[in-house]
Amino acid sequence: MFCADRAWSHGAETGWMKRMEDDFQALAQLVILNLAVIFESPEENAIRDFYTLWHARAERRNLPVQYVKPNGVLGPATPLTADEIETLEKNGYMTTHADGSFAYRDLNTASISIRMWQLHEALESERWGVIVTSDAEFCVPDTPAHGIIPISPSIALVRNTSSGRVTRANVGEINRAMFAEATSYVFARSLAACPGIEAEIQSMEWS
Repeated sequence: MFCADRAWSHGAETGWMKRMEDDFQALAQLVILNLAVIFESPEENAIRDFYTLWHARAERRNLPVQYVKPNGVLGPATPLTADEIETLEKNGYMTTHADGSFAYRDLNTASISIRMWQLHEALESERWGVIVTSDAEFCVPDTPAHGIIPISPSIALVRNTSSGRVTRANVGEINRAMFAEATSYVFARSLAACPGIEAEIQSMEWS
């Protein structure tokens, strides 16, 4: 779901971002097993964390450059080795190279965190439901849209929606809406099984 070329720091990737992903994955597994369809505050937070993480990283996955050097900034008196820089980054530290440049991904990580906080505030009062379909499949866009998180080909979490079953026509409307918001790609177990985007798939096959 997240495709980027070193767009955020390793420390965040393996630290607080991974904790959010792991919490959501555990909840998603319970939903798939039909062990959780009514969410309390901890589950709601796990869903919001994941959705805002997905959203913020999707917005900031394309860096203009990998390294930047602010004007008037000198490098450290004793330059760090590549191993030292890697170790510090893994532990959440922002480092400066010998020429005074630093990794743009470190700055981007802070921007992602701020954007997540903004989105989380906007979604704070909203609740999530589980929708299930039996004769169609959901596609997944590279950028989240309309408060929908597919967690399996036939199950999705949807904000401000009561849990229940949806028809193939409903899935088609959802897929069209999500496809329209994708910036680079959509994916699915089988795009051919995703109603609502047949024309788009045929166009891609002939292009």
